Parts: sequence; C-alpha cells; structure tokens
Amino acid sequence: MEFSKAATVNSLLKQLSKKYGKKFDDYMFDELGDVHSHLQILSNGQSITTMRGLKTRLKEGDQVAILPPVGGGWNSA
Repeated sequence: MEFSKAATVNSLLKQLSKKYGKKFDDYMFDELGDVHSHLQILSNGQSITTMRGLKTRLKEGDQVAILPPVGGGWNSA
C-alpha cells in the first residue's frame, strides 16, 4: 500500500477497512470503533504502544504487523 507523507497507523487501518470491509472491521474494532485491546500492532517490529499509538507515522518501506493474541506455553508432560 502506498502512503502519503502524513500517513499514520490510523490512516492505514482506515485504508484497510475500505479495502476489506466488514470482516476486517469486525476483527479489528470493538463496538465503539476502537482497536480491540487483545490485538498487537507493530511498526517495524516495535509495538506502536511504545511510540505514538495510532498516531505513529509511517513512511515508504515500513512494515506493519497486526498480531492476534498469543496463548499457551511449553508443557513438559
């Protein structure tokens, strides 16, 4: 996806919502329109919560990952 100079994670999510529709929205957003708290969004491998959240700026070549919750663990039995 191409970004404008003022692209943010929030604007990317809006573009993806337009492209993929209701299924994407149901996966990403709660009933108030906020990103589900169990999802982790990374920009270039770093959590956006440690940057500027949804206002984190994106530039050409940046990689954004949306990660589902991870559970489980190692069982020695």
